[in-house]
Amino acid sequence: PPLVDNLFESDAELDALFQSFDGDGSGTLDLPELKVALAQMRDASKESQKLRHSLEKALQALRREAIEAQAALRAHLAEAQAEDEERISRDQMREQEAAATTVAKVGKRHDRVSGSAPSGPAPSGPAPSSGLTPPKKHTHHSANPSANPPADTSVATLADPSASQTDAQLPELRKEGSMLVIEI
Repeated sequence: PPLVDNLFESDAELDALFQSFDGDGSGTLDLPELKVALAQMRDASKESQKLRHSLEKALQALRREAIEAQAALRAHLAEAQAEDEERISRDQMREQEAAATTVAKVGKRHDRVSGSAPSGPAPSGPAPSSGLTPPKKHTHHSANPSANPPADTSVATLADPSASQTDAQLPELRKEGSMLVIEI
């Protein structure tokens, strides 16, 4: 049995290899031809090993580059996430500031409507009395008597035509007994 089975796809390939070693075309390999053939195979093997080594080095370099690219991507994603969290935090802070501003405006409006002193520092100058109308009595009709508000319920509104758009958009204030109700 042959030592190397199916090394060549066809007999023609094997014949071509033999002819490349048979320099004088005699159909046999003598010792000098065999030495040349073995030297050629040794050189081809060395070249193959060099090629394999250079391919392995290139593969290692590509792996390092891939690892570095993955690390850079992870860092970029972490940075983007941190920026998103910071943006969300800023947005929440703005929303809280806007809510605080609205509460302050409602409080000022309540102070103007009720005629009580503002809870903050005392305003300078005359009190703004010309922009208020007296409280209007509202009666609520409901089939359920317990749903009707107490009799001393009153609603005050601004009648100042020069009131800013912001004031016009503020919620209505209503006093029910000793409580202040804000209708939004």
